[in-house]
Parts: sequence; structure tokens; C-alpha cells
Amino acid sequence: MVTTVVVENLPLENKKGVKNMEAQLRNYLRIKQLKANIKVFLTINGFSVEEIKKISENPHQYQWKNFDYEGAPFGLKILSESQMRSAAKYAGGLFISLHSIKLKMKSRNIQKTVIDKAMEATDLYASTELKCAFPSFSWYVTSSLSGGVSANLQRSYMSDVDVHLPATWVKKVHDKGISRVKAGDGMRFIMNSQERRLSRINDDGIRAWSVVALKIKDKKPDIEAGWVMRYKTSDDAVLSYQKEFSRCESLLRRRIKDTVMRELMN
Repeated sequence: MVTTVVVENLPLENKKGVKNMEAQLRNYLRIKQLKANIKVFLTINGFSVEEIKKISENPHQYQWKNFDYEGAPFGLKILSESQMRSAAKYAGGLFISLHSIKLKMKSRNIQKTVIDKAMEATDLYASTELKCAFPSFSWYVTSSLSGGVSANLQRSYMSDVDVHLPATWVKKVHDKGISRVKAGDGMRFIMNSQERRLSRINDDGIRAWSVVALKIKDKKPDIEAGWVMRYKTSDDAVLSYQKEFSRCESLLRRRIKDTVMRELMN
């Protein structure tokens, strides 16, 4: 079969992608809040464009500056020396924190590998496809380089089901247009696939994959092995899913015939 199905509790390291996304969200909110605080401080103290440029470019030096010169922010000029110093340290600290977070985020983005990007894409696209396939459930998706897949009923505050996929899911499933396939007894979400080259059906424009599929049975996730076939039409693609190869082919050919008849009737 395509891959060994492992249904077990996910190790913490497999949730790295989601944690990274949560960290980015926190950093974004922190940047937003720091900017808001900076804007208030600069406005109420009467910073000119030139003064804003100075503090932004060198906040460390600005923390120890005296504001007894012409053009200095009026809100700082009227304070006592100790009050002025406290205010300058506060303002400089805001800019230093802002620059630090931005630098950290920039560095993290630069260091992202092809694998990191593949895992992030898998977590994002798979979550979307699962929600479309089974809208009554909430999903928590993670991925890794291991070939195993899992689906665990959690019913936690984060999700109903935790799903783990290979980092290659986008390339092997999503990009092939077979993420979601309707079977005779409901939807299937394809967790992994391996294309099978068969000239008999390939010559008819049909592509086939042996797959690992997820379905919902008795309100619980259930993983099974099966087959997916796809036929590209001028408008869209015709798909079929069955656990047996011959039944999958028969279903696809019936659906192709139905599609052609509908196009002729319209």
C-alpha cells in the first residue's frame, strides 16, 4: 500500500508548524500594539517629522538625549530632567522592541527551507480542504517528513480531530486535484497517494492513484486504503473513489458518461 497508517497521539514536535504560525500571529499583534503606543507618544509630545526620523533610526542614543534645543518635542521640554529621561527611555524602548521583533521575523523568514514551506502549505491547504469536506468538524493539521498519517478524535478546545500528514501532501495530493473525492457513501479526504501508470486507462485520459483516505463514520474519523481516478474534461475534472480498483474504474466511467450526456443536453 502507499503508506503505513499510524493512528496514535501526535508527538509535540509534529506541531511545530502550527506553533510557528501562532508565534507569528503573536509577533504581528505585538508589532501592532507597539506601533499604537508609539503613535500616541509621538502625537501627544509634539514630535516633528525630523524628530520621528531621529528616534526611529537611533532609539538607543535618543534615550540619553537632552531636549533643550530648538525644535525639540514640546512635551518633553516642559518636563523635569528626571521625568524627561524616563519619557525618553520609554519611547526609545518602544522603538527598540519594535525593531527587535521585525528583525527576528525577517531572519526567520529568510531561514525557511523548502521543507518548512512545504509543511506550512500542507497545514494550510489541508485544513481548508478538510473543512470543506466535513464542515461539521473542526480540524487541527500538522505535517512532518515521516510517511505516516493519523487522525485522532480529540474534542478539545482546539479541534474535534487532530490530523497528521506527510509534508509532501501538497505535491502528491493537492496539486493533483484529488484532495476531496465523493464516494458512494460520502466524502473522502485523501491523506496520501501514489500514482499508478497503467496504459490501458491512461490511453483513455484517465489517471489512477492508490491512496490513503479519511472518512467520517459514526461521527468518528476512519482511515482506509482505496483508489482514486481522475478524468479531465474541458470544464472540470471527473473523479471517483472506491476501495477496489475495478469498482473505482466502473464508477468513473459512469460519471464520465453522465457528464457527457449533461453537456449534450445543455
